[in-house]
Parts: sequence; structure tokens; C-alpha cells
Amino acid sequence: MRVAHKSVIDHVRKQRRQQANVDHYADVEEQVAQESEEGSLDEDGFKSQLQAAIKSLEDPFRSIVIMRDIQGMSYEEIQVCLELSASQVKVYLHRGRRKLRENTQLRQLFENQLSEKSVVKQAGPGGQ
Repeated sequence: MRVAHKSVIDHVRKQRRQQANVDHYADVEEQVAQESEEGSLDEDGFKSQLQAAIKSLEDPFRSIVIMRDIQGMSYEEIQVCLELSASQVKVYLHRGRRKLRENTQLRQLFENQLSEKSVVKQAGPGGQ
């Protein structure tokens, strides 16, 4: 009985460490800041909205979206880290991305970004 109890304690501690590692990478703003500094104020607004939207996701969705889309981890790596099956990882990733797509404020900002970039490209390099 004592061995089983110790095994459960070890498992819980391991889960806490993994969650702490994921939470460390949850600060999307730092990772996004590594990208080019040529962003406009609208891009900064979009990035902050995206960060807030990702942080608002519930845990399995947030962790998997960060691991896959920000850190670039493979499905197998995520599966091992979170001790989930491959199908669970794919389902949680799909649902997390869907929740981000359903965020109306984020969607509107993204569409505005796309339309502004297309206007700049059509105007040419001189902006005329």
C-alpha cells in the first residue's frame, strides 16, 4: 500500500513540474517579441489580443496550442510530455484552435491586419 501511495505522490509531483514548464512558456509576448520589431501599433494590438486569447484557454487546450504552434513541438513530443494519446493531442489542438477562431475580437483584428497589408501591397513600395 505504501508503494502505491508513493507512486501517486511521484506522479502528482511530475505533473506539477510539467505544468510549471508549460506555464513558463505561456508568456507568449516574450516569444512573439523575438520576431521582427517592424510591427505597427495594430500588430502590437493584435499580438496582445492573441496573447490574452491564448491565456484564456483552459489548460489542456492552452498547453497544447503553445507547445505545437508557438514552440513547434511535434505531436509525439507533446504526447510524451503530457502523457496523452496521439488522438487526444490532436483533438485538444483542434478544439483549442477552434476556440481561438471563434474569438470575435481576435478575428476582427486579424481581418483588419490582412486588409491593411493588402492595401499597402496594392499601393506599391512608394505608398502611392
